[in-house]
Amino acid sequence: MKTLILVVIFSVLPVFFLFVFTMSSFNLLNSSQRRVRRTLEMLAAALRRRQAAAARLAEAAGALPDAPGAEVEAVRRAREAAVAAIEKTERHHGDDGALDQAFEAETKLVTATEELVRALPPASAEGAAEPRREWDEANQRVACTRLDHFQAVASYNRHRQRGWSRLIAGVFLFPPARPLLGEPSSSTSVRPAAAS
Repeated sequence: MKTLILVVIFSVLPVFFLFVFTMSSFNLLNSSQRRVRRTLEMLAAALRRRQAAAARLAEAAGALPDAPGAEVEAVRRAREAAVAAIEKTERHHGDDGALDQAFEAETKLVTATEELVRALPPASAEGAAEPRREWDEANQRVACTRLDHFQAVASYNRHRQRGWSRLIAGVFLFPPARPLLGEPSSSTSVRPAAAS
């Protein structure tokens, strides 16, 4: 009888520990994936605020007597494209094409807006001072949330590639993640996106 009990115990224990280890790996991947999605939502919100700040800056610059018309129009077009690109990434989460378009659109928006700032005549710059401050603050917010999102993606992908978690990721369909705007730099400008 004792022998039978021991056989049962030593038969059940490996299965029990395998189950616990599997659930632990699954929960870690699941929580990491939720963090990626949460930081992505925060980054998308920060990008929308930056897009709105660019629109307000273009509107203020356009109302100046000596408005740089070409630069104002370039910001308006870039902003429209950036809004559409972010909406597409939300409809097609994880799609490389949508991520590339978002990177390109945000790069153009930043470039166009910075060119507008440089084109403002010194005598008229005071009229756009508040929108410029909003633009700078929005850029800083994007930089912070972008870093959080990139770190969340990197952490998730590391967990996904570790030993047993690699098998769990395949069985439960945890796909690799890619950051929305690629690896952040120390500046607020957009750098090329890199696949994880």
